[in-house]
Amino acid sequence: MKILVFGDSITQGFWDMSGGWPAKLKKYSDKKFDGDYNKFDHVFPLGISGETTQGVLNRLQNEVESRTKPTDDFMIIFATGVNDTRVTSGVPETHIRDFSQNIQALLDLAHKYTDRVLIVGLTPVIDDRTTPLSWNDQIHYTQQRVLEYDMALRIIAEANKVDYVDVMNPLLELQKKEESMSDGIHPEKNGHALMYKLIKKHVAKLKR
Repeated sequence: MKILVFGDSITQGFWDMSGGWPAKLKKYSDKKFDGDYNKFDHVFPLGISGETTQGVLNRLQNEVESRTKPTDDFMIIFATGVNDTRVTSGVPETHIRDFSQNIQALLDLAHKYTDRVLIVGLTPVIDDRTTPLSWNDQIHYTQQRVLEYDMALRIIAEANKVDYVDVMNPLLELQKKEESMSDGIHPEKNGHALMYKLIKKHVAKLKR
């Protein structure tokens, strides 16, 4: 089965030196390969740093059709949305109404190709490290906005009967115990390891 993972810098692997949770999923699959390609999970991490739901929507069709055939059995994972909450120089990136419409459009398009669709919930931010970002004082992320968009994401997932992986609360609990987001927005190695464990369970469920 092919597993296409769409998202942003976190999907791209920031800041886990081993490539982040999608790379861990790929490594797990690679280790299980026994020579039978029909049983092998081809994992494609397709994250682009800074991308929003509109960006994923713009490229979804081309990405899917360039990597699959109509006869393929495959899965699509969406791990996108945090960048939609971004505010740059006082201007919000994406209104929550447009965000919701984008998520619905992503699900509608994905379901034209496969019934195996998974949504990963939004990851938290730490306000005193992201208002503003340390590397760009024009960009702000706040936990309140992230929570609002994550709730909208969860509601849409439930309405469409699509599996939703809550990573918000587990990552917040992890941060209480140990440092896991030094820059306030990107999970580090321990955060990605936790996300991998949570997401892997849902992937296994969808494969049945």
